[in-house]
Parts: sequence; C-alpha cells; structure tokens
Amino acid sequence: MIGLGKRLLYILLAFTSTLVAGALGYRFIEGWTFFEGLYMSVISITTVGFTEVRPLSPEGRIFTSILIMVGVAVITFSFGAITRYFVAGEIRGLLGERKMRRIIQSMHDHILVCGFGRMGYELCRSLQKEGKAFIVVDPNENSIRHAQDEGYIAYCGDPGKDETLRECRIDRAAGLAAVSDDDGQNLMVVLSARTLKPDLTIVARVSADDGPGKFLRAGANNVFLPYQTGGQRLAQLLVRPKVIGFLEQILFADSPLKIQMDNFRVGEGCEIEGSNLREARIRERTGVYIVGLVPAGTGAPTDLEPSTVLNAGDTVIALGKREQLDCLARMLKSPE
Repeated sequence: MIGLGKRLLYILLAFTSTLVAGALGYRFIEGWTFFEGLYMSVISITTVGFTEVRPLSPEGRIFTSILIMVGVAVITFSFGAITRYFVAGEIRGLLGERKMRRIIQSMHDHILVCGFGRMGYELCRSLQKEGKAFIVVDPNENSIRHAQDEGYIAYCGDPGKDETLRECRIDRAAGLAAVSDDDGQNLMVVLSARTLKPDLTIVARVSADDGPGKFLRAGANNVFLPYQTGGQRLAQLLVRPKVIGFLEQILFADSPLKIQMDNFRVGEGCEIEGSNLREARIRERTGVYIVGLVPAGTGAPTDLEPSTVLNAGDTVIALGKREQLDCLARMLKSPE
C-alpha cells in the first residue's frame, strides 16, 4: 500500500502538471503570457467562476472545457484518495483495537508486563521463549506500537490505574511485572495490583537502594535491583563460571540440556497433600529430584528432610527432564 507521503507527492505532481499544461496551452492557443495562462488555469480548474482574462477564441473555449473536466477529475481523485487513506486507516485501527480487546478478554493465566522499556523488552522475549502468555501495558503509544510490531499483545494505558488493570483481566492473571524505569510508577502498579488481586505473584524493578522495603510492604512478592543483581552475577561468573553456566542452562526453556529446573505449587486436595517427602515417594514415581521447598506464606526455603510435610500452597522446586516435571505438575494439581 502506498504511504501517505508518496500519495500526497503523486497528487501534488498531478495538480501541478495540470496547471502547467493549462498555462502552456493558453500561451500557444491564445498567445497569452505564461502567468496569464496560469491564472486562467487556476480559476478554470477550481471552477470559482471568475471572469476570463481575455475573450477566448473557439479553440480556447474547447481547450478550457477540456481543462475544466481534467482539473475537476484530478481534484476529485485527490480528495477521494486522501479521504480513503484516512478513513481506511481509522477503520483498520478500530478493527485492530477491537480484535486486541477480544483477545485480552479471552486470556487467562497470563502475565502483565507493565512498562516496555529495555527491561520490559527483554522480559517479553524471555516469556515468549518460555511459551507464556503475556500482555504489555504501557501509557506511551510509541512503546505500544513497538510492542505490537514485535507481535506482542499490547494495551495502551496507565498500569497504575485500577481500570487499566481490570481491562487487562488482572483477575485472571498469573503474575505481574512492574518494570518501568520510574520507581514511583512501579510502586503505584504494585499497590493497585495487590489491591485488585491479593494472591497475584508480583515482581517489581527497583532502582533506589532504599526501595526494596517499600515495594515489599506495598505487596510485591519479589524485587529486582538491576545494578545490584548485575554486579552479583558478574562476581559469580568470575568466581564460579561453570556453576552459573549450568544453572542458567537448566533454568531456560531453550536449554540444550535435557534437564530443567522448575517450581510448582502444592494444590489443595492433591494426592500428596499432607504427606511428608518419604511418604510421597516423588523421586520413585516421577523421576524428579526435589531440591527446594518454600512453605506457603513465606519467601524463604526450608531445610529438606524425609519428614518434611507438603502442605497446600507450598512451593516445590524440582530438577528433572521436562516430561518428568510435567508428571510432577499433574501430581500436585488440585482435583477438578
């Protein structure tokens, strides 16, 4: 499709060519000066009804009639082309917005990515690799267009407002990441999200050194400090490069290794709820290794003992092949 710039250029060339052709025609047919012919061309094409510059000969009248028909055709086509461009663009925009809203309304267990800067962009790439459904939420229209160009589902709105989060179906979301460059904006997102859905998993980017405590009190489950985390990772890469390399490979879905690490919530009423690790026999039944357990309501893992009891809401961290991990997920799922 021809862009607006080229379309306007073609229209300008057609209009100018008609005027110049008319001016030259009057010069050769009537012997007028170029500017007299140009003036006559303008009043003829625009059909304003002004008096002729000079009396016209029969040939000049025939030429004027042709010029009027050509000029009216050019003007009609020009206005029609511009109108179609804007009307079609508006319709496409409305249809695209309606389609996006329908998709959003049908989503569940998705993640809200609030902020599409550099960190939001990388987060979306990682979530896409993991096969997770997500919605980009940002008040900046340019950021939304960038997200849509990447093929992401995106909603233009302030994620710190309740109505925006409701439009993005926070009631059915599995998690939220507040990752804009503004700590104040991220804090508002966390407060709104925690109020709307108390059990939502919320992660927030924090730049200020004294910010983590505020965000945790506001309702964030975890905070991410880019500079502190980056520095720690660099130190570990220098001190324990093989360990970090191994951990990174087992944490990502596109890992070349056959084993992966994942976490699962112990569902209420699942077959092993209330059993201890010895009784559950998870290793024998699924093949996975349980490497960590985070009790419900806490953020710190507990020591693993054969007598450790698995309660509803606890988070199990397991290591194994993908099919083994899927088997464990089914075992921990609440009955329908």
